[in-house]
Amino acid sequence: MATRRGARPNSSVTRERNGDETVSAPVAAIATIFATVVGVTVLAIGADALLPGIVAAVAGCLLTGLVTAANRRTPGGRAVGGVLTVLAAVSLTGAIGLAALEGGEPFALIARSAVVVTIALAAFGATATVTGAIGDGAVRAAIPIAVATSIPIAVVSALYTEALRSIWLERDVGGVDANTVTGPLLTPEPGTGALVTFVLVLTGTLWLVSVVVSRLPIPDLVPRDRREDARERIAAIRSATRWSGLAALSFGLAIAATIAVADSIVETVEDHADSYASQVELALEGLESLSIALAATPALRLPLVAIVATFVVLYAVSRLPILHRVRHSRLLPWLPVFTGGAIVALVLIAAYPPVFESMLRPALADLGFASREDGLEEPASLLAPPNGVAVAAVATTAVVGLVTGVLGSIWLTGAVALLPDRAAPGALGAGALVLGSVFVALGGATTLVIVLPVACAIVAWDAASYGVAITDELARDAPVRRPALVHVTGTAVVAAVSVAFVLGLRVAAQAVTVQTGITIVLSLTVALLAVWIVLKRRAVRTGRVAEPDAGGRSAGDPRPVTSTTIPVLDDVEARNLRATGFETVGDLEAATPEEISRIGQIEPRKAEAIDRALRDLRRDRELLGDSPDPADSTGPTDPENETNWQN
Repeated sequence: MATRRGARPNSSVTRERNGDETVSAPVAAIATIFATVVGVTVLAIGADALLPGIVAAVAGCLLTGLVTAANRRTPGGRAVGGVLTVLAAVSLTGAIGLAALEGGEPFALIARSAVVVTIALAAFGATATVTGAIGDGAVRAAIPIAVATSIPIAVVSALYTEALRSIWLERDVGGVDANTVTGPLLTPEPGTGALVTFVLVLTGTLWLVSVVVSRLPIPDLVPRDRREDARERIAAIRSATRWSGLAALSFGLAIAATIAVADSIVETVEDHADSYASQVELALEGLESLSIALAATPALRLPLVAIVATFVVLYAVSRLPILHRVRHSRLLPWLPVFTGGAIVALVLIAAYPPVFESMLRPALADLGFASREDGLEEPASLLAPPNGVAVAAVATTAVVGLVTGVLGSIWLTGAVALLPDRAAPGALGAGALVLGSVFVALGGATTLVIVLPVACAIVAWDAASYGVAITDELARDAPVRRPALVHVTGTAVVAAVSVAFVLGLRVAAQAVTVQTGITIVLSLTVALLAVWIVLKRRAVRTGRVAEPDAGGRSAGDPRPVTSTTIPVLDDVEARNLRATGFETVGDLEAATPEEISRIGQIEPRKAEAIDRALRDLRRDRELLGDSPDPADSTGPTDPENETNWQN
């Protein structure tokens, strides 16, 4: 079908084509991940940062999830990407912090932290071979999500600064302090009243959601083929929240009534069963303390109030006459991108004050910052709420900005053509392993710790590249497990031989000269890469040479195996034979019918028919005195070329 001039290409087709250039075959992706796991484990052990390395690897996997979710380009994918941005930022920052806690000289500390970052990048690249999360603009699509995640956190930090806090948090409305109104709702005094108000707020929240969620135009915001499913889910949410609210009201009021008449219950038990009075009294005291403590916690009350305010605003907006314009706005699908930042902002507002009182204040007092009972000395007083909320929000914004910086650096690396267009995930993972080996060498690691990550980088990059190439040449559902295993095994053997050669070279060098630090490290790395390149080229050159088999038949016919060159084959059988190693007619001529049946997964009768057809082809060539021209035998590398070949 012709495409209208100036029209944009089909985005789904473009994404599928881009995925073919970055997603490896399953076997090759598994080999890449395994080689990367070995490499990062050696780096972590060599840098004495095993736990930080594990956390960094988790951060790399979360980065893959973030970019993969962002590239779905759906509201749900953007919401998940926002949450994963926060988790990846916390994991990466925690890994760097754990590496810094190991101590040591400043140079060694910097080198260890750099190794941790390279481990995260290597894990990102290895896992991205499965989803194609690197290359073809995938990382660029995730950068806006990382930036948007930090916006709600930055807003909280601004609102809790002293200049703005005096306007909205400490403002008198009509001569009444705002805390007088919000205090009983958000920070009540522990007691039965706090329990009753919490039960009422929880019940009101659930019932409000039940009423409002069915009146919002949510089905109109999803594609037509998913609207019925959306309506069913909305009905289920409405029913669940309605019955949950009724259960919360009944259960909460029952607990409040039990606590209110606890003394009467104990007296009744003492009159009729004195031996159980102490156990009943202890159980009632535990129930009272636990229920009131939970009910008076601001961390539970603030999310409920936020949900109520959100649904009230959504309902009011849904009644506006201009809503039909908003439904079709391009900005509406981007609203879920703030999910991760909004969650973090609510957690900071609700959880920081009790965390400060229970953990930070005693720790600061132990450090000698407490000068009096009612406060702290500078600069520790900046950490006390509400100033501490602003400080924590600024720090969290910087942490989220670390993920933005990592994604931006990877995108710029690809923009300046330092990453290839094909198999970009494998290239990033391999480059990170090599860079990690350099940093661990600067930290004074042994030769084995330096060489093994480089060898693993070679295996990972070669496996990822081959996985992309073979899926590009053949169909994605073609059986490529056997050739992929053979290729990866050959690369691993070459890498092992290279490692052995480098270790032997080091032993020989120690016998004749003195180790000189960076010079030896660079020499070993260069030698390893040179040996791998030489052996790899020799293996490729050897694989292209046709060797006669035991029967004296020569594999010299370079024409590809297709239904045209061998008429007894159909397209599926020809493709399966090429996938299992019989790429040319000469390959089939060099094999026996039994080998064709066993290796090519062909029925024996079909294999015999192929053998007869090959004999006919050889007889025709001998009678005509003709030989196939390799220039006309490029073979079908894609459906379009295969059609041209058949034509």
